[in-house]
Amino acid sequence: MQFSNQFLFLVVMMIMIAFGSTLLLRKNTSLDNSTDSNFNISNPLMNLKSITKTITDFGNRIPSVSPGYVQTQEYINNFVREHTNYFQIEYDNFTTSTPIFGNLKMSNIIINFAPPDTPTNTKRIIMACHYESKYFKDATFVGATDSVVPLAMILHYMVELEYNYNKTVSSKGSALNLLNFNFQVVLFDGEEAFENWSPNDSLYGARHLAQQWERSNQLQNIKYLMLLDLIGTSDVRFKNYHIHTETGTNTLYDRLSAIEYSKFKENKYFDGSSYSYMDDDHRPFLERGVPILHLISEPFPSVWHTLRDDYDHLDWNANDKIYRVISSFMNEQLLNSSTMRKK
Repeated sequence: MQFSNQFLFLVVMMIMIAFGSTLLLRKNTSLDNSTDSNFNISNPLMNLKSITKTITDFGNRIPSVSPGYVQTQEYINNFVREHTNYFQIEYDNFTTSTPIFGNLKMSNIIINFAPPDTPTNTKRIIMACHYESKYFKDATFVGATDSVVPLAMILHYMVELEYNYNKTVSSKGSALNLLNFNFQVVLFDGEEAFENWSPNDSLYGARHLAQQWERSNQLQNIKYLMLLDLIGTSDVRFKNYHIHTETGTNTLYDRLSAIEYSKFKENKYFDGSSYSYMDDDHRPFLERGVPILHLISEPFPSVWHTLRDDYDHLDWNANDKIYRVISSFMNEQLLNSSTMRKK
């Protein structure tokens, strides 16, 4: 039974890679390799730890090279199937030329929140991170902060959003005008350089998807793209990047800072501003006029691109607080507060 389920999954994945098709996963499908059965929406910290530990235990995630890469894709699929009903997965599959490995198949994972009465002609907010890991020739680099913790936060927020949505619909009897914006998750492939960071050796998935969406006119209805990266250790600090002032997202950072202070009576993680620029998966979208909210630690965590970027070096008190700020912020952005209030 286990062999046939794994074989079925591999066949499905091969078909998707070959044809770039869309896969919709729902609960009670036949795929095995389930995620955490003890998932408890009221205990985000426990869930974040479980997701992060599972994925870091897969080892490195080199696109189309390491087993951990396929295991992570499978885990994401099963997570959506087991813990959500209204999220739909599609794949942006492509082949690209890389140093060291030559032509590699990569796949951006796009997950859309599509409950009944999903708003039409409404802009969408994108929450994004990358899910592969950097290639080290003679070592296994798992990239806990880069970018497993951001991935865990995004996966958990998907469940939280659907939970809040269903709870409100149940109490109000209607989903009418509940969502302010549509919500989309993008998990980028190929963010890391294989050799030396350059315009051609980095951001493989982001560059491909931005081009695809530009051609299909899917960029203009993006409200903003929030990119999470390098999150997980005690020395994380997010800055308000003034280079993004023209896109109007500085006020969003201000709101994150205000939420942190409201919850914890201090601004430890969301404090300060910067005129520097961090090259990351947002760049191909920023170049095309998409508003960006870039949540990346500045300076980079001390474990950055070292073998110490693993589960054992994570600070879960910091991660708990950062997640609570981000999830509260996203709930404000997406859910109509007047609709959620009990009358």
